[in-house]
Amino acid sequence: MTWKTRGNGNDCGIFLMRHIETYKGGLLAQWTCGFKMESAEQVCQLRKLRRRYCLKILLSEVNIMKHEVEQLIDEYQNLCANDRRVLYHEDIINIGAWLAAFGP
Repeated sequence: MTWKTRGNGNDCGIFLMRHIETYKGGLLAQWTCGFKMESAEQVCQLRKLRRRYCLKILLSEVNIMKHEVEQLIDEYQNLCANDRRVLYHEDIINIGAWLAAFGP
């Protein structure tokens, strides 16, 4: 696969979901999933897909918290740009702390 990566252990789920979306059977040589070769462009593609898949999961009809998620989205969109930036940076710190609690 021309789009394979070295040492990217974080995006295996994103690759899997994209592969499921695009593979229609047939030979590997004829299959294209749309990923660029490992590069900054691929990182951007992965980021966009991560957002898309996350949004689809969070706003799915089977998510019992869907309405709460929609409410949080509305509240976020009503924030001014500076408040969004502050919230973003606070969330990065919080997520880092949560991940650290689970170990290396």
